[in-house]
Amino acid sequence: MNKEGNDERGDKILGRAGMVGFLSFLLGYNLIFLANILLELTSMQYTFSLACLLALVLLSYSSSIFILRKKY
Repeated sequence: MNKEGNDERGDKILGRAGMVGFLSFLLGYNLIFLANILLELTSMQYTFSLACLLALVLLSYSSSIFILRKKY
């Protein structure tokens, strides 16, 4: 990430990757919220699903940076 933010190309890559990460967070959290309402998750299941959400956001952010580096 330190290498990418120094010019316009890096700003564009980090901006798009941030949007991808934010959208994956919104989609994942809405799915967890609906699953909690419909299935009444236990506290352990809810905590695990939030940990999986964190992993999803981090993976989507880093993979989008990797893909966009090759594109731009």
